[in-house]
Order: sequence, then C-alpha cells, then structure tokens
Amino acid sequence: MYNSFQKLLGSAFVRSVAIVGMGGIGAQAIALLFSPILTRMFGPDEMGALSLFVSLTALGGQIGTLSYHNAVPLAKSDGEMLALVKLCQRGAQVFSLLSAMILVFAFFFQGAFSGFSGRFQDYWALPVAIYIIAECNASNALLIVKGAFRASSIATVLQSLFNGFFSVLAGLALGSAQALILANVLSHVGRYYFLSKAKDGVCSALALDGEVPSLRSVAREHKGFLLYRAPQEIINAVAANIPILFLGYQYGVEAVGYYGLAMRVLAVPSTVIGQAVGPVFYPKISKAILEKRDATRLITTLTIALGLAGSVPYGLIVIFGESIFEFVFGPFWVQGGEYARWLALWCWCGLMNVAAMRAIPALNLHKHFLFIELIGLLLRVLVLLSGRTLGLTSVQIVAFLSGIGCLINCFLIVLVLICSRKAE
Repeated sequence: MYNSFQKLLGSAFVRSVAIVGMGGIGAQAIALLFSPILTRMFGPDEMGALSLFVSLTALGGQIGTLSYHNAVPLAKSDGEMLALVKLCQRGAQVFSLLSAMILVFAFFFQGAFSGFSGRFQDYWALPVAIYIIAECNASNALLIVKGAFRASSIATVLQSLFNGFFSVLAGLALGSAQALILANVLSHVGRYYFLSKAKDGVCSALALDGEVPSLRSVAREHKGFLLYRAPQEIINAVAANIPILFLGYQYGVEAVGYYGLAMRVLAVPSTVIGQAVGPVFYPKISKAILEKRDATRLITTLTIALGLAGSVPYGLIVIFGESIFEFVFGPFWVQGGEYARWLALWCWCGLMNVAAMRAIPALNLHKHFLFIELIGLLLRVLVLLSGRTLGLTSVQIVAFLSGIGCLINCFLIVLVLICSRKAE
C-alpha cells in the first residue's frame, strides 16, 4: 500500500489533479471570503431563494445534457467525442425550452389560484441558466479528457470571482432575491464564454480521421447514461432539496437558512477535492476497468487518501462547529454550526465515495446505483415525514439524514470494490 501511495504521488495523475484542484481551491476560497459579507447583506429569505435556484440550475444542467457529458471520457475516437458534445448541446436546447414552458405555465397557474406569482418571478432566468450550465458541463468534460486542465481551472475561478463581485453589487444596489439570482446567472455567463473559447481551440485540433458518428448512433451506444444515470441524478437532486422543503414547511424559514449555509460551507472540502480528483480519475479508472488491471487497487488507494484528506476539515467542524460559525458568520448563525456538526459526517463519507462513484459507469452499475439512490430517497422522506409526529427537533432530523447519507455512501464503496475485483 505504501508503494501505491508513492507511485500515486509521483504520477501525472497527481499533477493533473493539482492543476484542476487549484481552480477548485481558488473558487472555494473566493466563495468563503464573500460569504461572511453576503450573510450580513441578505436575509434567510433571499439566501433561501438563491439556494433553491442554484439547486434547480445544477439539476437542469445535469439533465439538460441527458447525462451524456458523463460519457465523453468513454468515447473511442475524437469523432465520437465531438458527437457526444453536440448531443449534449441539443439536449440543453430542448431542456431549456421545456423549462421555460413549465415556468410560464406555473407562473400563470399559481398567480391565478394561489397568489404566489412573486415566487416564480424570482426564477425568470432559470431556463437561461440551465442552458448555460449544461453547455459548460459538456465543454468542461471535453477539456478534461483532452488534458486542458488549466483552462478548466481558470474558468472555475473566474465564475466564483464573478459570482461574489456581482452578488455584493446586488446587495448594495437592491438587496433582493432577484438581484442575487441575476448575479449568479451573470457569473455562469462569464464561465460559459471562457470555456467556449477554450473548447473551440481543442475542437480545431481533434483528429477526425473518419466521419463523425450520427447523434442517434452515439445516443444509442451510450443509452445507459440516459436510462439510468440521468434518473439517478434527478433522484439525487430531489434528495438534496427535500430537506430544504420539509424543514421550511415544518420548522420555518430560519431552519432553511441554517441548513443551506451549513451545506454550502461543508461543500467546500468535497468540492475542492472531489472536483479536482473526480474528472481526472474518471478516464484513468475507466481505462483500468476496460483493460482489467489494477482497478480495485486504484479505487482503494484513492478512497483511503480522500478519507485522510477530509478528516481534518470535517473533523474541525464536528468538534468546533458552533464556535466556527459564530466567529465567521456572526452570532445569529450559531445554530447553523450545530447543523454542520452532523452534516460534516455525511459530507466526509461522500468525499470518500468519489472514487467509487467514478467507477460506476465503467463497471456498468447504473441499475444498482439507481436502486440504491431510490432506497436512500425513501428513507429520507420517511424521516422527514415522521420527524414532527415523533416530536423531533430540526437538529435531530438533520442527524438522522446524515446517518442515512453515511450508510448509503459506505454501502456504495463496498459494492464497487466487490464488483471491480470480480471484473479483474
């Protein structure tokens, strides 16, 4: 195992991770620097509206590509890779248009019967953001596969910088949810422009020896991503947003504010490390599984390394959560630190699960993964529905949700290791 770590540290894989990781670290550092300012400029309502918007656009960006951006590293030729990117673009166009139609219908329907049209007015930019993020996902996948790690890293940093700067301007000028959401959309526009320029440069150098496969043929060949990965991503996004909806309904908007802030802070280590390691590890583990060599060792080594890396930041939150939140975000956010102490365990297990998650497509475990996600979603819904009936506090609800998340992640790691060993 020691030799495995030595080889890992001295490999091109680690150098690639470092380049991508610097982008993630820079972006998260910028977001953290702006967070204490924004929590003092916007209240729970505005921050909650932004949290829901970000969740919806992240979901739409994933589903807008029909999940085919995850298939780009598995392309057997540059022509197939280009066809997959074009397929993602078509999907983004269709899904963005569909989301606009749903938003218009919901606006008029709710405005006529429920009087909540103001809520939908906050999300007028949703279709635009979904299209931009879906395009960015496809472009970023191509850049990573072709080794343009620096461009991907710079785009991530610029997006975070734009988001923080525009959000502060929104707070100074208007202080409304719409202004905060618009700032978020503008930051994605900046990232989209940079990635598009980088993608054009990469596409001009592709070795297109033969014809580019038709979109229908590549869609059929990688249909597992549409049939299983896309539903899984929907379920995962729903599972991530259900706590926000239920906490708001049962315990009030303050609970939503605490939960949302805690999750944003705790996402920093997993985002920095996971986004740096995951995209680089995906082609490597896919190749190892296809060649039937060293897959289990690679997954095990990276899982242990991620567990050790996450033990420091998440351990500090578990021990000093309330004090850290009070110092950084102000005395009104102490209870957010109590939420964070439990959620840190969930996020830590999720970080350790990065290697196993990236191996699922190559091991063809889409069906298994979908089933496990459904079970996890049902367990979370059961806890949320029964919590108030049993007299549980919001913190106890969060503790139960964290426990379920830990169990699901650990089970997935074990399952992937067993299947990878069988595949060798």
